[in-house]
Amino acid sequence: MVAFIPALLFASGTVHGITVYEGDQPQRFGVTILDRLPRGLGPDLDLILARLTGERIEHTGVIAGMSGSPVYRDGQLIGAVGYRMGSFSREPIAGITPIDAMRGVLLGQGATRRGTTASQMLTLPLVSAGLDPAVANELGESFKSAGYPRVRPVLGGGSGAAGTPDELVNGGAIAVELARGDVDIFSTGTVTWTDGKSFLAFGHPMFGDGQSELPVATAWISTTLPSPMHAFKISRLGKRVGTMTQDRLPAIGGKIGPLPQTIPLKIQVGSSTYDVEMAWHRRVLPLIAKAVLANALKERQAFEAGGTLRLTGTITTEHGSLKLDEWTAHPTSMGLAGPLARALGGYLSVLIDNPIGSLKPSGLQLKVEHQSEVQVETLRDLRVLTPRVRAGEDVVVVARLRRYQGGERQIRLKLPIPRGTAPGPLTVHVCTGSLLDEAERLAGHGEPPRRIEAIVDWLNARHGPHELALVALRGANSRSFAEVGSLTSGRVEALAGPSLDSKAHVFQRVARGAIIQNPGPVTGHLSAAIDILPGAQ
Repeated sequence: MVAFIPALLFASGTVHGITVYEGDQPQRFGVTILDRLPRGLGPDLDLILARLTGERIEHTGVIAGMSGSPVYRDGQLIGAVGYRMGSFSREPIAGITPIDAMRGVLLGQGATRRGTTASQMLTLPLVSAGLDPAVANELGESFKSAGYPRVRPVLGGGSGAAGTPDELVNGGAIAVELARGDVDIFSTGTVTWTDGKSFLAFGHPMFGDGQSELPVATAWISTTLPSPMHAFKISRLGKRVGTMTQDRLPAIGGKIGPLPQTIPLKIQVGSSTYDVEMAWHRRVLPLIAKAVLANALKERQAFEAGGTLRLTGTITTEHGSLKLDEWTAHPTSMGLAGPLARALGGYLSVLIDNPIGSLKPSGLQLKVEHQSEVQVETLRDLRVLTPRVRAGEDVVVVARLRRYQGGERQIRLKLPIPRGTAPGPLTVHVCTGSLLDEAERLAGHGEPPRRIEAIVDWLNARHGPHELALVALRGANSRSFAEVGSLTSGRVEALAGPSLDSKAHVFQRVARGAIIQNPGPVTGHLSAAIDILPGAQ
């Protein structure tokens, strides 16, 4: 709990702050203390209200990237700039987080949720180098949808640039890395305090998730863009210097020296290979991987003009490797990359952020293949050759498939009806991909695992969009199970994402035929009624 005594807060003395506007040298700005707002940041945390002064500040306003700029009274650190009061204010009015609360962060103290003034928190620049602007903006929206503090996607310089600082300094720029390599993604702010072993920065949370293990690096400020509404710093990524270990309401903090483990992501797209190291974060890593894959595909413009894409590869974990086989196809769509990127993010979310635990990947190896033709076939017709059979006999059907702008073909499927099956009506379904999994789960098969050790095997047992099977179901409404999930060739096709949600057992699965591997993805769903006759007298 922070207890600032008003008499000390407004005592006479010189108050100033420091931050970097360009390069790596902190510069002074003036500070006039206006008030102390009791519980301004939450039940036990006050906020110091101040007016910032100086030629640069009055020209730019309170700057995104200024988060953490230290404020001193007569040389004594009293807090850090962390909040901006009003988007259209004519004066640079800021909120200063008290240093006492910030110091507690290094001890694991401080709330892990945003306080009452979180809407005024200084926006963090989400800097990307090598990332398409549209992908960067979508990533920023993903953070917002996940409930995290608002970020501002901006372009900047990536790793490898010469001339960046070697170490963190009070008032200097700091970068928290999310990805480094052929794509660099990081957020920049300002160091409030460091003693060469530990550091405090931002004066507000980054994600607010408590314990963390994200790499931190120095940063070089290329310039500061003035704006009465959203001034921000343009930066480039410097040298890795340590680890952010705490992410809480008053500040972020961590250790200088040891670096956290990162997760390698390698993507082969045609003849090009993309290598990126991703920082470990349970909820953010799937968003980063999704953005990197979308970016790699967007760079190959031919992939955006329709055709068929296939994503294969593995996600390696301590409990086995998850094998991916995802397809997307459309004749003219400019967004073929989207379904594959969403599928990758969905699988990572199920592995990492689920109700039964978190399985940390150790690496991802991905490959994307492209064909200019649309390879999708659609199930068009189902003909039952044996509509009335006895238990122990085979149901035989012929399914007709039509290829997009191509010819038709027929396949013959056989379904053995188990001995002992009760007489009466059944519905047979030709299922494809995710619809087969849906039918299985609605019939009580393929239920989600209850142990994290089993999750990879469960995901590997899923069926792809290039697989077909004949299934017999019994239930009052068994013909309607696939209506929502059924795909048509009139839109982008992709396997639905995995889920750990349980399903009500509304059908009985009487029989399932062998899985048929198709040369390409198939969409649609066909069903027909049959009768099981009483056994021989």
